Amino acid sequence: MRAMPNRACVLCLMISLSVSGCHVLAPARQEPTDRYGTGVELIQLDIPGQTTTFGHSARWENGLEVVVGAPEPYEPTEPLPDENAGIPVAVAVEVRNHTGSNYNPLHLFLSAASGGEEASHFDIGARGRFRAPLTTVPNGHSIRFEMAFIMTDATQAVVDVIPGMPGYRTATFTH
Repeated sequence: MRAMPNRACVLCLMISLSVSGCHVLAPARQEPTDRYGTGVELIQLDIPGQTTTFGHSARWENGLEVVVGAPEPYEPTEPLPDENAGIPVAVAVEVRNHTGSNYNPLHLFLSAASGGEEASHFDIGARGRFRAPLTTVPNGHSIRFEMAFIMTDATQAVVDVIPGMPGYRTATFTH
């Protein structure tokens, strides 16, 4: 009887991921279904990403769109902790909500790399912040903000965007 709650959890997860546009694949039932012998059914998520260029939009199945602009040089208002860390840049981000419901950009996550190295976030003070805004975006509306990174070579920049979990694929923006 103990396996029933696990099946219910897996079913709820599969339903929520399917509703958000993910494809959920469950393996055929076998005893046990994992290498630890717990008998818990495993699911494999088929969540392909998308790649686009800076200035173009990435769009998810539910109608959410995100546009990330190319990294632009940025002069921080305060000195960076390590002046040799790289070049400070800002990227403009626009979130367009056409999902049919409110979207909370608090769950939006951006990461970046350049020149083969992970870029660091930093606070850009009065001009913006290093994280997405907290204000809810109603359906049919959009919000714009900037995020700042320290990069080694902005001409080789790659920015990944994940609008939230579960179920959103990563969108990768490049030159």
